[in-house]
Amino acid sequence: MGKRLMFKNRKMVFQIGAVLVLVFGIVIAISSIYVSRQSTEIYLNAKNEMINKDLDQAQDEMRPYLSEYLIDFWINHVAEVEQRIDGNEVLDMDWLGDIATDEYLSIPSKDKFDALSNDSQVKYARLIKSYIQSGLAACCQSNGYEDLYCIVPQDDGTGFIIADDYYYQIFNSDTASVTEAYNQKVDNQPKDGCYDFGDIIGFSIDDVDGLREVIEKTEDKTVFKKVLQRNEAMYVGYQPFYDKNGNCLMIVVAEYDWSNVYSTLTDRNLRAFSLNLAFGLVITAGLILLCLYFVAVRPLKKVGAAVDTYMESKNSKDVDESLESLRSRNEIGVLANNIKDMAKEIDKYTADNISLAAEKARVKTELDMAKAIQTRSLIKEFPKSECFDVYATMTPAKEVGGDFFDIFDIDEDRVGFVIADVAGKGMPAALMMMAALTSIRNYMLTGDSPSEIMKNVNEQMVMRDIADMFVTAWISILDKKTGILYEANAGHEYPAYKLNGSFEIIKEKHSPVLGALAGVEYREKELQLK
Repeated sequence: MGKRLMFKNRKMVFQIGAVLVLVFGIVIAISSIYVSRQSTEIYLNAKNEMINKDLDQAQDEMRPYLSEYLIDFWINHVAEVEQRIDGNEVLDMDWLGDIATDEYLSIPSKDKFDALSNDSQVKYARLIKSYIQSGLAACCQSNGYEDLYCIVPQDDGTGFIIADDYYYQIFNSDTASVTEAYNQKVDNQPKDGCYDFGDIIGFSIDDVDGLREVIEKTEDKTVFKKVLQRNEAMYVGYQPFYDKNGNCLMIVVAEYDWSNVYSTLTDRNLRAFSLNLAFGLVITAGLILLCLYFVAVRPLKKVGAAVDTYMESKNSKDVDESLESLRSRNEIGVLANNIKDMAKEIDKYTADNISLAAEKARVKTELDMAKAIQTRSLIKEFPKSECFDVYATMTPAKEVGGDFFDIFDIDEDRVGFVIADVAGKGMPAALMMMAALTSIRNYMLTGDSPSEIMKNVNEQMVMRDIADMFVTAWISILDKKTGILYEANAGHEYPAYKLNGSFEIIKEKHSPVLGALAGVEYREKELQLK
């Protein structure tokens, strides 16, 4: 026995250890995944917010200079507009005509632009392009983009790039390197990692999830996507640019080197994992105490509380309910099951006694009700006549019984008397008595003789086929005018008559009881009363 208990104690220790190891692993895994995701989400949200502000700044730089007709002009005159504007032309604004005042800093109306000569339109388009390129370059330099450019979506699923080698003038002081980069330009390919003005690239709004929905709703919202751009992983933000009428003129695109973003995320996640490890150790130390409490102390408290509950209620169901949540598969679980079984065994005898007492009370209630019904079914007011006095009473051997009597006027000249007894006692006899009483009364009211009444009642009872139930009865009809009593006896006690001044029991041959055999003929007797 001692060895067995020792093994069980070891089993509880193993359970606690397994729970601790499992919980520690789960805590580390879940917290690492959660914190990593939260850290990534927080960082990307912050990065997206920063890109949003940067792209808003870029749009602010370009907004005074952009219009739909100017973009169309760029697309249709790529080769001419791509050339750099001469600095002297910028200083000498005579070619702008009547818009040469302050309006060269903003877009004139289309009518005024169309009024310019073709050469002046080209120069003006170069000038505005240089302003936009300058603004984009300044934003790119201050915000650390890999590239910042604008795409004008075309109907054929391509995109027209607004960018220029002016970008390199901002970042490269070496003119030779700028010239070399310019000469190395290849159509549809970025130059030193950057697109050139007028490049046509394969771009579709539907390639960027959510971008078309943003454009259709005219939302000032940036859509972000990690893409493989020029054989490098990029984190790209796409922001629609709308004119004052809500038309999308182009998509402003900002590219970041994903390796820089990824390295930042990795550093943050490593720090988060270290914190999680420390946090997990602290949690595990706390869980040692919690595990001891939940595996040992708390179950024992439940067992003790269940015993106290049973001592008060003496009800094994209370013990089951108290220990229902106790699922321990160790010594405590065995103890709890033994206590539940013991409570059920102790409670069984009490439950049986309670059930028997309840059944007894129910039967007594039913019998009392049946007794009241049976008593009320007997007559209370007896017929009154100058030629006779009558009285009857009945005291059942039990609460209810099969004895009954009835006295009633059949008509003005005749009175009927019934004395009967149903075989047996208790409720079955009482029910049979009620049926027999009703049947006899009904047939007596027909005016038939006692023998005919007996015959009819017997046939009706035999037809009902009530097993082991029969009725003994004495039936008589008194003719008040003549004093003749007509009687028939179906197996009942002999009647006592007062003849010659004293009562005499007149023994006579009985007819068979009611309800036993079919087709019985009953004898009838006449007796002259004084």
